[in-house]
Amino acid sequence: MRLTIGAALFAVVAVAGCTKTVEEMNYSERQALAKQIVDRCLKQGLKLNTPDMKRCTDTEIQSEIYSRRREAAVEDARRGSATVCNRVGYAVICG
Repeated sequence: MRLTIGAALFAVVAVAGCTKTVEEMNYSERQALAKQIVDRCLKQGLKLNTPDMKRCTDTEIQSEIYSRRREAAVEDARRGSATVCNRVGYAVICG
């Protein structure tokens, strides 16, 4: 479990709150998100420290990052800021 959560923490870099981006999260928020991501994959019947678990956590991490950045961009747009995010492969580019 340490490897899976560690991988999730490394890739996630943050998450929690209303529409807080992963980058804006503190360490404990990132840990909580990593646990949620691992739990999502475990609920699908995947086993810890397997290639399938790694693929699942990687996919969930990217989805979480993208969703949070998109939500933050929408909120910024509503406030008059012109931030636009686009997904390019696994990367989300905002500007």
